[in-house]
Amino acid sequence: MDKISVITTLYKSENYIRELYQRTTQTLNELGVQYEIIFVDDCYNDNALEIAKSLLKNDQNIKIIKLSRNFGQHAAINAGISNADGDWFVVIDSDLQDRPEEIKRLYQKSKEGYDIVLAQRVKRKDSFMKKLSSFIFSKVASYLSGFKIDYTTSNFGIYSKRVIENYKSLPESKLYFPFIIQWLGYSKTGIEVEHSERMKDKSSYNISKLFSLAFDSILYSSTKPLITTIKIGLSISVLSFIYAGYIILKKFLYNIPVSGWASTIASIWFLSGLIISVIGIVGAYTGKAFEESKKRPMYIIEDIYKN
Repeated sequence: MDKISVITTLYKSENYIRELYQRTTQTLNELGVQYEIIFVDDCYNDNALEIAKSLLKNDQNIKIIKLSRNFGQHAAINAGISNADGDWFVVIDSDLQDRPEEIKRLYQKSKEGYDIVLAQRVKRKDSFMKKLSSFIFSKVASYLSGFKIDYTTSNFGIYSKRVIENYKSLPESKLYFPFIIQWLGYSKTGIEVEHSERMKDKSSYNISKLFSLAFDSILYSSTKPLITTIKIGLSISVLSFIYAGYIILKKFLYNIPVSGWASTIASIWFLSGLIISVIGIVGAYTGKAFEESKKRPMYIIEDIYKN
């Protein structure tokens, strides 16, 4: 009999956790599989941890991981995955926009021979700005990372044990789950799922946090920003050479005076901005390399609660 490990992170989750637990256990019991539910507390100042502890008293299938501070969603996901021992792994957000009932369909689809089945939220119940920012994020991340990031998917999906074992074996201290899953390969597919409206509060991911996540994820998974700046630099050099040739021809063949301090100043400002941007990108990569060289863990576990 297969065992399914369900991993969810607790952050602004006190209003959702009981219903999430009830709907998840009902779905897993209908499947007739062994299971464990892992709550990873990412240290938001609410009562989610205490509620999870109260659920633990009556269910030996629950495991609670308390991080020492707020490390962020992807660190919390990694903490949960590292302490799970199932044959299949489900990652799901705790805000109930991803419906626990869809776990059944994800698992059934995986039995057709797929190692990864992603939940595709084709009809997203989010605000216009949230959908727009996610769309832009996916397009930019796809281009710069070299992987196709589907706008309709997130972390929600089911993953085979061999996928997760290879994921956990990677030596990097910073692992951004959806990017690394794409890099690992394996047979994957997606199924369209129903997406629910957010019920009580706002998402913790605003445009600023999405940009920060995209920036960090790309820096840790791709060198394409460096390659892109090299291409831009070479293109500007070629255009400058052509323009210089044009000016020389005007001066010496047709004796046309060359003027235009405004264009010269504009060119200087443009090139200065480009140089500063390139230095910034190189500096960011250097900083990330320095962070990686320190070998600090992505998260620190304060306590693990289980029966």
